[in-house]
Amino acid sequence: MPKPRKSPKHTRKRNCKLHKPNHIIKGGISSTYKEVFYKPNWIKFFGCQWTTLVKLKGTFLYATSIPDENTHKCLATFLFYMFVKDICRIISLQACDESNPKVTENCEGFIPDGNDLDDKYYESRMWIGLGNSYGETHKEGRIEFKNHKIKDFTAGNLRTWFELLNYDYYNDWQKTIIHCLAGFGRTGSILLMVYMNTYYQNNRNKANELNNKFFHYSSSSELYTELRKELSEAIELDIDDADVNDPRMPPENGEVNDLIKSVDKNKITEEVFNIEDYSEANTLITRMNYIRICLGTKFKQDTIFLFQLMPMPIDWKKKIDVSRLENLFSSFQAAVKEREQEQLIAITPETIFSSEGREPVQINLSDIETISKQVDNPYGIKV
Repeated sequence: MPKPRKSPKHTRKRNCKLHKPNHIIKGGISSTYKEVFYKPNWIKFFGCQWTTLVKLKGTFLYATSIPDENTHKCLATFLFYMFVKDICRIISLQACDESNPKVTENCEGFIPDGNDLDDKYYESRMWIGLGNSYGETHKEGRIEFKNHKIKDFTAGNLRTWFELLNYDYYNDWQKTIIHCLAGFGRTGSILLMVYMNTYYQNNRNKANELNNKFFHYSSSSELYTELRKELSEAIELDIDDADVNDPRMPPENGEVNDLIKSVDKNKITEEVFNIEDYSEANTLITRMNYIRICLGTKFKQDTIFLFQLMPMPIDWKKKIDVSRLENLFSSFQAAVKEREQEQLIAITPETIFSSEGREPVQINLSDIETISKQVDNPYGIKV
């Protein structure tokens, strides 16, 4: 896909015209910014990375990871977003403050462990509170926080993807930052949808490609390889030289930019296009189907092609009868034999979206809801 056109920039007053909240944290704002993008120690222990701040070219959509739960560190990050990057909307795919009595479970149990805050709704509370405290307004509305739950290691449901596509990511007055947990798989998949949406908005005469098996690519392999490359090139580290020299910023801003630079943005596309096992491959297939349905609907296509899921390996553990001792050995032998005889499709770029017996299927968009209600529908769709 050609590189999307850059949206025209709008001239407006930046958030710096407001009084900076120097008094919120003892030590002043200069001290505060030292804690931007802080991540818990266990991340370093396991050699993991979390996304600091990236931006999708041609849009005003940013991406990051969940902020630290510690009051001081979370506020430092939010001050940076709101008063330096002019972000006015946060979209959380982790959705910690959805109405659910089991809050920790709702957040997958992976919220960073702050040492001075016991509030699982900390993120939206602090973001909205910070905006309201300083009367921050924008042309299109006030500072806002939106939850769109996509459970980790899943594709979520189609309604959520439609909702996420409906935001305006091309308006300077609606700068948006989106995150899941680490800011890679789920977040990167939404970046992919917005990237493809940008392409078709800029090339509406090519919208009929949505009704081709592999869009405008020639094969499963080319679709996988080229789209992965294009997304990687469309994501950039959001380091603005103007911010470095901005008199509003403390000397530590250079340190903040160093933190942003420390993240390998290619980790995002690696996670989005991860096909190391059948579960991850099927998650990618389902997400691609959601993207195709959303874009096909937006660009008024009657029919589209959907990719079929890969057959999952037999779970031999479920085949073992442990109810009676005399059945244990025989059921184990039968399960091992069945597993040895099963014919699995090797997961490669050549087979991920198409293989013998798994060709993309053309369907009517009007039939999507009916298909989603089928037990074990072959496309992974959930409305």
